Amino acid sequence: MKIKLDAADKILEAVALIAVLGNALMIAISIQGLPDIIPNHFDLKGTPNQFGSKNSLWAVVAVSVFIYTIAGIT
Repeated sequence: MKIKLDAADKILEAVALIAVLGNALMIAISIQGLPDIIPNHFDLKGTPNQFGSKNSLWAVVAVSVFIYTIAGIT
């Protein structure tokens, strides 16, 4: 079933796509300046309690692309 998008839907789709691409661009630009090990998780007080590679940030991009793609299919 194809649902016709109205103007508001098209604007929201554009905003979502810009957010996903902006996220990837921001990581690509800043990843060289990050330390090799970065905090991945914080407790309720804001203290880091899990650390990982800076390359783990690409998982955020992968999940964003996956969600954007799946949301567009349904």
